[in-house]
Amino acid sequence: RILGPVDVVGGGAVRRVAGVRRSAVLAILALHVGQVVSAQRLIDLAWADGAPATALNTLQSTVSFLRRSLNLRDSLLARSSGYVLAVDSDGVDAALAERLIRDSRNLDDQDQVVKQLSSALALWRGEPLAGLAAHPFFEEDGGRNRALLAQNPEQEVFGADVVVEQPIGFLGR
Repeated sequence: RILGPVDVVGGGAVRRVAGVRRSAVLAILALHVGQVVSAQRLIDLAWADGAPATALNTLQSTVSFLRRSLNLRDSLLARSSGYVLAVDSDGVDAALAERLIRDSRNLDDQDQVVKQLSSALALWRGEPLAGLAAHPFFEEDGGRNRALLAQNPEQEVFGADVVVEQPIGFLGR
């Protein structure tokens, strides 16, 4: 989940991600769910302030820690050129919220629209990517992260009327 502090929900438990760099690596992968992110790109984004000579080894250790501590062995996968968060896109709260908002636009039933947008709104748990807004990868990701932070989901739904200004749009879909 990234619509609030970066964490993982599994087996009915919420597991917080310890450490800014670990949170950044997982957030970058979540923002690119289902896509391989090269090890070099992860290093460039997570160590934007200057990667140490040991960055690749540290990245491998970080991914190993995330797999083990967050029970992501089957979904945080190594590929020849990098890593992929291999979960259904609805497994990432931000992607699910974006889909719910997008799908609501195709509904004719106002009650269903409100239900759909209310479900999207319920996914927000605070400032998206809380604790990472000052991290350099926000500036490096083509403005998508700033668009995420600029969202005000409370304006999407009020009473029985629905106003949709724009889709979340930070996943580039």
